[in-house]
Amino acid sequence: MPWGKGHVVEEVSAPDQYKEAVIQLIEWEAGGQSLRFCQYWPDGRFQRQPMMVDVDDIGGLRAALRTNERLFSLVKQLVDD
Repeated sequence: MPWGKGHVVEEVSAPDQYKEAVIQLIEWEAGGQSLRFCQYWPDGRFQRQPMMVDVDDIGGLRAALRTNERLFSLVKQLVDD
């Protein structure tokens, strides 16, 4: 990225028939962390476009997040006060 190099240190995903919705925790070499919401095609290609999750697939992504306490806690901060 323009602001430096980083590494995906944690990831959860929920595949459906068209794509694999992914939430990643990136740690930057210069310090700091970011959440990336992305998707992959079934053949493994990374999507450089907004992640779209069908409302019927939210449960799968929620279940995937519950398998990773750290990512779950970070995403939960988006909706909790």
